[in-house]
Amino acid sequence: MGMVASLLWLHFSLFGEGDGAMTKLDEAECLGRADMMVRNQVDWAKQRVHVGRGSAFYASLWQGKAPPEDLRDLPELPLSDKAQLRESQAAHPPFGDYLAAPHETAVRLHRTSGTTGQAMNLALSARDCSVTQAVGGRSQRAAGLRPGHTVVHCLNYRMWMGGLTDHLTLEATGALVVPFGVGDTALLVRTIREVGITAISCTPSYPAVLERVLAEEFPGLAPHDLGLSTLGHKYTHVQSVSKVPMQGALRREWRALFKKRNAAVALWRR
Repeated sequence: MGMVASLLWLHFSLFGEGDGAMTKLDEAECLGRADMMVRNQVDWAKQRVHVGRGSAFYASLWQGKAPPEDLRDLPELPLSDKAQLRESQAAHPPFGDYLAAPHETAVRLHRTSGTTGQAMNLALSARDCSVTQAVGGRSQRAAGLRPGHTVVHCLNYRMWMGGLTDHLTLEATGALVVPFGVGDTALLVRTIREVGITAISCTPSYPAVLERVLAEEFPGLAPHDLGLSTLGHKYTHVQSVSKVPMQGALRREWRALFKKRNAAVALWRR
C-alpha cells in the first residue's frame, strides 16, 4: 500500500487511545522541519512510554531496552520486519501482540492486499479513524479536490484500506463522494454522465480500461468528453504513472495536467 500506508500502519499497530494515541496538528503541512521536530519530540515523550509498557512484541524485540528519550536516537533500537509481524498475528490473532492497546479499543479492521505473502490485519481505534480521515483529507485537498467537486471512488470496498478509509478522506475535503467500487465500467460511464461527476479516484491503470470500454460500447465518446476535471491515482502503482509515455497518453486522451505527489498522483485540467 505504499509509504503512507506503512507509516499509518506503524501508528495503528502501536498507538491506541489515551496518552499514546495519534495526534493531529492543524496546518502541519505548513510547518518547517525544525518546528515539526519539536512537536514530534513532545509526542514521542508520551509514545515511547506507551509502547514500552503496552507492546509485548516490542518489549521482546528490544530485549527490555527502553525506547530512547531523544527521537533522533530511535535507530539504536532493533528493527522489526514483516515476517515477524506475520508470525505475531498467527500466534495472537487477529492483530498480534505488537499492539500497545487493548483489543477492545479497536473499532475497525482492515487488511493488506497480501500480494507479497500472508495478508496482514490492521487495527484502528476510533481516534485512529478520526485522525486518518482528517490527515487524508488534507492530502486530497493538496492534490486539488475541493467542495464543488463530485468525485466517484472506484477502489475495492472490501477489507482493503483504500476503499472505505479513502472514501472518508475524500468526504473530508467537502466534495460530494459517490461510492462506486470496482467492476462494471459501462455502468460507471453512464453514472459519470448522469450524475455530473467531475473527479475520479482510481488506480493508475484504470483510465486505460475506461478508454477501452468507451471505444467498444460508447462509439463517438472520447475520454475527455466525460468532463472529468480531476483524476486521482493511489499508492501502489505510482511508478507506472511516472513513466513518460503513460503521462503523455493521459495528457492526450484526458486533456489533463500531470501532477505527482508523494503518496498519490493527481491529474487535472489547467
